[in-house]
Amino acid sequence: MYVIYQGSTLYDGWRHMIFPYTSGAVLASMGIIHLYRRFSSVSWIKPAVLGLVGIMALDPLIFIVRNPFLCYIYFSPVQGGVAGALGHYETDYWGNSVKQGIEWLEDQGIIHEGMQNEVTIASNFGYQLDKYLTRFGNKVKPVYVRYRQRHDADWDYGLFQSRFIDGSYIRQGSWPPVPTVHTIDVNSTPVLAIVKSPGKAAFAGINAQKQNQFAEAIPLLEEAIKQDPGDEIALSTLAFCFINTGQTDLAKTALDNTFKVDPENLTAANYLGLYHINRNEIEPAIRAFERAAELQENNFFAYY
Repeated sequence: MYVIYQGSTLYDGWRHMIFPYTSGAVLASMGIIHLYRRFSSVSWIKPAVLGLVGIMALDPLIFIVRNPFLCYIYFSPVQGGVAGALGHYETDYWGNSVKQGIEWLEDQGIIHEGMQNEVTIASNFGYQLDKYLTRFGNKVKPVYVRYRQRHDADWDYGLFQSRFIDGSYIRQGSWPPVPTVHTIDVNSTPVLAIVKSPGKAAFAGINAQKQNQFAEAIPLLEEAIKQDPGDEIALSTLAFCFINTGQTDLAKTALDNTFKVDPENLTAANYLGLYHINRNEIEPAIRAFERAAELQENNFFAYY
């Protein structure tokens, strides 16, 4: 209760609370035993206490049976289960679902031992991906990418876990993304998205933008958005390219579309301030940069 009251940051789910949880479990057990003994003279108390304990244990037990490989993701029904926790709390924070994602790719014949064609698989859980793909040899290439930088690499399939993704983006319904071909679910709630690359346009467009080839990047990014209208990276980068080619009206449209997909997109928030500066709208620019600084307090771009 003290941690909740303080609003303390808990890394990797609640594992830092395991030690006090052990004491809590012992105290709870002692309480049940006390009730059992204290009212043992009342005939209906014993079965009532045992029945209550059994009912409370039923939901976790069913969860473990349904999700034997990801049972540590359990959330209380008071929270709404995993579905209620998604976008508010971390779910598969160890990335165990990456293994199941690789097994699905294998079941579909996309990867297999002894394969001849090369396949590149990206993930925001690089360590797990690298270990699980070792047995496929050099024909299956693992690539680590942050989800927010997923177009920085050229890949065929992506295994993207909900961890490290902004909660507002998930709650908006933007994850799993449009090109998702399969999800690894826990109680019908996705914890891993298996994404098939819709093409090379986003990768090429991002590379062109990085080389300040803004005019060349625009048609590539527009093509990427046709393939995936919810691609927040392509949308915000397109806005930046429009700003740098003097097309501020089109930039504002791209920014608005980015915020529809991702209301707290930091990159778009920065570009919104840049958009106003390019239109000599100083007060709106200040407000935009203040908002960007609120999203991330060490956002040097906004302060600059």
